[in-house]
Amino acid sequence: MFEFLNVSVGQFFEDRAVDFLKLEGFEILCTRFRCRSGEIDIVARNGDVLTFIEVRARRSGSIFEPIESVDRRKITRIKKTAQYFLRKNPYLNGLQIRFDLFIYVFDGKNMRIIMQEHLPDFFR
Repeated sequence: MFEFLNVSVGQFFEDRAVDFLKLEGFEILCTRFRCRSGEIDIVARNGDVLTFIEVRARRSGSIFEPIESVDRRKITRIKKTAQYFLRKNPYLNGLQIRFDLFIYVFDGKNMRIIMQEHLPDFFR
């Protein structure tokens, strides 16, 4: 099932984050938005807040924590991609903007989630 590890595992955890957000009342506007600048895993709206969401996952026992993989370069790419998204969707201008992070730690054998954390407003 998770033969193509990077893509399939990433999609698996993005889908878990989408499920969580829907339960919290978010409207999912799009997933895996791509442009030249980069990619945003999830774009969601909750009331007057438009949220751009990055999802990171690591196997338990990994040298690096998921949060450590979101560096300044990645943040810059996400912000540029969000600007492009807003230019393509001008009806969303005027909403508050927020950048969230979902982090997952999982058991590599059976994909069991060991830890999930939603970090609202992770960066500005």
